Amino acid sequence: MLSDAEVTVYLIGDAELSFPDCVALWSEGEWDQLPVVAGETDGIGPRRKGIVIHPFDERALGPAGYTLTFGREYRLLSDIDHRVPLDEGDLLVLQPAQTALLLTKEFLCLSPEFSAVVFPRILLAHQGVCTGVQPLPPTWFGHLVVTLRNANNVDLKLEADKTGVCTCHFERLAVSAKGRLLPGSLSSLGRERLEIPSPVVREGTTPLPEKPDIAALADVARRHGYPWTLLHSLWVARDAQWTQDAARHAYPLAKAIAARWVAWTIGILAGIAGVVGVVGQFLNWW
Repeated sequence: MLSDAEVTVYLIGDAELSFPDCVALWSEGEWDQLPVVAGETDGIGPRRKGIVIHPFDERALGPAGYTLTFGREYRLLSDIDHRVPLDEGDLLVLQPAQTALLLTKEFLCLSPEFSAVVFPRILLAHQGVCTGVQPLPPTWFGHLVVTLRNANNVDLKLEADKTGVCTCHFERLAVSAKGRLLPGSLSSLGRERLEIPSPVVREGTTPLPEKPDIAALADVARRHGYPWTLLHSLWVARDAQWTQDAARHAYPLAKAIAARWVAWTIGILAGIAGVVGVVGQFLNWW
């Protein structure tokens, strides 16, 4: 994992190479045109810079990661066909149980020598927001899509261009990757807009039965992947919580019923004993 000092060394600034030129180089895979790191070699030739963060904000660079924000557009999973553009300062209000697909403001590029892993922000996790971890392989370039689900019971407010939604940790490989991601091989490569991730999430094409159960959802998640894997994990978590709540409420009820049953049994036995005693006295008198 690279520190902030290392990220600064390998970061390509606008003064060295303009952002449109960076995108063009990544599209063509012309890594030998990247700026050189002064005084460093990789055993074959000069070591080259290979990280692009556009736009770059030095305040978002932490000791070992860069905080990514959202600010271009989003889609709600419940209304996936509706793309909502955002301006700086706009608020996204995520209601309880709502899931949103967000496009990061930052455009990232990684040369064959670098990879990255994007982790959820702990601050959002503490507010009950569910999101995932996504790896970025060498030669990746594009905006990222981040999925946020509000698992809390209150509205979540996110401000465009200011709210950090995830943290990107960069890594330098011991040996540069030989292959590269080709434009057209991944729909997300070079992403500029938030396109619909899969036709299965469109209204009317949901592959679930009318009344799904956990087994049907697990099968759909296995065959179709995201976002059904996320829904499956949330369902499992919900069932686990329901079981705990049911057990917590059922125990005192069962305890009370058992106590009443014991008292009722003791009362019946006492009554039988009383009747037997009276019959015995009557027989003795007779």
